[in-house]
Amino acid sequence: MYGCRTCNFSCTYCMGPNERTDDTFLLNKEKLLCSLNSIIQNRPKSSMHFFIWGGEPLLHFSPLKQTISFLQDNFPKNKISVSTNGFLLQEKDRQDFILQNGISLQLSCDGVAQKIRSNYNPLENFAVSIFLSKLAWKNRLAINCVMHKQNYSVNKNIDYFVSWMKKYSCLETNLDIRFTPFTESNITPEFNFSGDELYTFLHEYEMLYVYALLGDKSKSELKHFVRFPLKIVRKSSIQKCEWKKAWMRFQKRMLLLRSLSKKFDKDK
Repeated sequence: MYGCRTCNFSCTYCMGPNERTDDTFLLNKEKLLCSLNSIIQNRPKSSMHFFIWGGEPLLHFSPLKQTISFLQDNFPKNKISVSTNGFLLQEKDRQDFILQNGISLQLSCDGVAQKIRSNYNPLENFAVSIFLSKLAWKNRLAINCVMHKQNYSVNKNIDYFVSWMKKYSCLETNLDIRFTPFTESNITPEFNFSGDELYTFLHEYEMLYVYALLGDKSKSELKHFVRFPLKIVRKSSIQKCEWKKAWMRFQKRMLLLRSLSKKFDKDK
């Protein structure tokens, strides 16, 4: 659910809505009831996960709290997540509300290339990092890192995030860190994958599949990075199936990335 279009950042390659001057919080009880009633008819009520996107939802703190309160009153057993760039997590009232109400966060942070997105990095703010580590231990934090031509190395970003987890003692949590390829755009061609950068991204991203399928204990820190590309193919599930079936599943999912490789061959 899109909560708002406004944002306090102006990321060049943002995948969110473009109407940045609309200062309206889009969710209210009437809209929610209308949308949710149609959804409930087609799926079990208990299986729903409410995700509030932006813009930056924490900009609209008061209506956001009202929306979350409404959802909790009517769907008390369902998970609620909010996307954020992390800037307003410096405010204690935001931190307290999130912790006290069981809210999960998806944090946008581009690792080694965060400065391209913004001069602010939530993972380099001590107070915010302490707060995020608390969420990680509660299994209520995910990080989304956008990969593009200027942020193409999966391995360098893995090193960056692992270093942060070690510093704030949350390497043993189930923190989920996702590498999301940038959607090609004619508006921002400087971020479109091509050439050696595309090759490096494909090669290093593919290796995440291999490590996940092998369940290599010497690379246990990679558990934080393989859930998204494998859609939660964990070691425990691999042990319950034949290697051949696991390999076929790997090949099927790799077709999505292979389609990008055609673009690489063309550039070459």
